[in-house]
Amino acid sequence: MAQSDTILGTGRGVAGGAFLIDGMQSSNDPMFISERGIRSAMNVSLRGGTASTRPGYQCRYTLPAGRLQGFHKFTPTGSVLHHLAAVDGRIYVSKAPFTSYFQLPNIRFFPGARHIFFENAVKSARRNADGSITAIDSVNVVMMQDGFSRAAFWDGSTNRHLDPGPGALETPIGTVMKFTGGRLWVFDRRRGYSSDIADPLSFTENTYLAEGLPFQLPDEVTAATETPSVDNPQLLVFTESTGTLFQSNVRARSTWKDIDNFQRVLYPEIGCVGHMAVTTQYGLLWWFSSRGLISLNAAEASKISSELPYRDNDMAVSKAFMSSNLADIALTSYENFLLVSVPSGDRYNRHTWVLDQSPQTLLSERAGPAWSGIWTGIRPVQWAPGRVNGVERLYCASVDYDGNNRVWEAFTADCLDNGTPITSYVESKSYFKFSDKASGLDLKGFRFAEFTFTDIVGDLDVRVFWAGTRGNYQSLASYRFVATEGSLNSDSDITADTVISTYSGQSRRQRTPAIDLGEFSRCGVESDLSDGVDTAFSVLLVWSGRATLRNFRLFADPNDESSTGECHSAESGAKVLEQGLEESPQ
Repeated sequence: MAQSDTILGTGRGVAGGAFLIDGMQSSNDPMFISERGIRSAMNVSLRGGTASTRPGYQCRYTLPAGRLQGFHKFTPTGSVLHHLAAVDGRIYVSKAPFTSYFQLPNIRFFPGARHIFFENAVKSARRNADGSITAIDSVNVVMMQDGFSRAAFWDGSTNRHLDPGPGALETPIGTVMKFTGGRLWVFDRRRGYSSDIADPLSFTENTYLAEGLPFQLPDEVTAATETPSVDNPQLLVFTESTGTLFQSNVRARSTWKDIDNFQRVLYPEIGCVGHMAVTTQYGLLWWFSSRGLISLNAAEASKISSELPYRDNDMAVSKAFMSSNLADIALTSYENFLLVSVPSGDRYNRHTWVLDQSPQTLLSERAGPAWSGIWTGIRPVQWAPGRVNGVERLYCASVDYDGNNRVWEAFTADCLDNGTPITSYVESKSYFKFSDKASGLDLKGFRFAEFTFTDIVGDLDVRVFWAGTRGNYQSLASYRFVATEGSLNSDSDITADTVISTYSGQSRRQRTPAIDLGEFSRCGVESDLSDGVDTAFSVLLVWSGRATLRNFRLFADPNDESSTGECHSAESGAKVLEQGLEESPQ
């Protein structure tokens, strides 16, 4: 039931949130989050300052059961985008538009390997039996390794395991790989090898050039990436605790021995947790170290020290529950979003952190980035962006909660997960400035809340919770809003006589009932006052369906306080509070 405006007394104060472009700031005390920030959020996009239900996930196909060891994108020469997925040592291939898949013959890796590593390369030369080199038409190849079996490759037609043989004539066994400077770099624990120029399948130079000996790294290699430089991209190789730079842009191998710092440790105390935990976006290199997320502007690399700032402090509410094993963290970028899939509260990547580089679009300048919170629903093992029919798309392989391995497309416009409504929430900061008579750290009595949803399509279920600075969230109200959809759906049968109805998205502005301040009590453990009397209050809005939370407000009354001090006796006996969210929506 809507509240009458007549209840707004002269002392009643109002606080609230709108234009939430500062995003999630869970590392700050809830009272000191910025006015345009929030404490936490799940499954929302904060683009434009409003909190909208995130884009959807659509299942494209289900992979065979077993250990999901890797996922990759590859485009054979003259063909379209393909997916490669590794399950129990077998390689499965799906061709756009990804409606079916087949097993790649002749290739079998160790079923117990934790990861199977993929790397795209280009072969444009062939070494002849007499040692001479012949240029050939460029052919795209994808290289595969598991650290145990012989390396393998596929070029869209030919596929086989490679035999390094005496002197490592073909690709040696390894794990992490990177194709840069026209060469394939292969790393086997602490050793690194570089292929012949323009031929990722040949490593004959290692057998007769002094500078062809293996490179030694400080520890076992965890990841390798190309620095995002247009002119001189170089190779950055990580262990768990170090980052080593190779001047891989120098193509003449015979000159490597004469180049100062051809190999140098750039970051002696900052490494990368795994080969999937590194990506690039807008000239920035992002990777996940053992202590958190880091970004590097390669254009300014010569001006920075080895102390790089961590960029994930605002995700503390998820980071606090991370698994101790971070090797499977997966990063990717898509449009203006950076996605970081992490094992928070799970052995798999249950949470995907979403950093929006453009929460506010400006014509004259670029607004600062902001965390949109966490996205849930699937557990990505590895991401694979790619272009299909001229449209940039994003796919991932996931170990889902039912135990099945599936390939999903992200960022579908329907804002549904396989046709199912998405559950989202926004948790506000703790507001303590309400009015002149209920401001600052003065005690005040929380009364009710108000919120506005727009762009509602279909049924929308909403729950509203409130909390002070102590105690759990209390249920305030629940609602169902019905915004009837149009009649045109993907499975509709349309004839010449079909009447097609389309309806606009709807909006609702709703004020909750007022609470009874004496109804909630912490039984004198933390305070003799009711939970409804406190210095600051926050709200938690949870919804299931397609909608946009435009704004919300909290209403509170001033509360008289004594102007004198008081005595306090020592506490004794057990003091216990129950934990958890009362009547939790999760």
